[in-house]
Amino acid sequence: PAPAPAPVPAGAREATLDPAALDSIAELGEGEEGDIIAELVYIFSSEARPRMERLRAALAARDAEEVRREAHGLKGSAASIGAKALAEIARTLEEGGRAGSVEGGEDLMRDLEEEFDRVRAALDAYVAARPAGGEVTKAG
Repeated sequence: PAPAPAPVPAGAREATLDPAALDSIAELGEGEEGDIIAELVYIFSSEARPRMERLRAALAARDAEEVRREAHGLKGSAASIGAKALAEIARTLEEGGRAGSVEGGEDLMRDLEEEFDRVRAALDAYVAARPAGGEVTKAG
């Protein structure tokens, strides 16, 4: 099998959440019924955890194609909400799966789960900091 991609060095990781990505999404939803950000956070959270469980199972089964598929989906959803570091870890797992390797996957999975917890906390803080009307206050 191909060698596993090198893990992302901790110092090279980007901030947990890029609020500008969420601000842009919120601006698109201004004037709409409901809170688009709260809905997006709910969808991300409810889909990411089962996807991570499937990813962990694929790693345990040494199923590189399933690792690639699940990591790809997680990468896209993380990137869409501005969770760049989470997306980068998922990208590394995806590349390993594409190369037919799951080597190093357990360490990356641990990093992924830790970063997911940070993302959830950052998303909760972002949502809590928004005014009741759902208007965006620019992160600065």
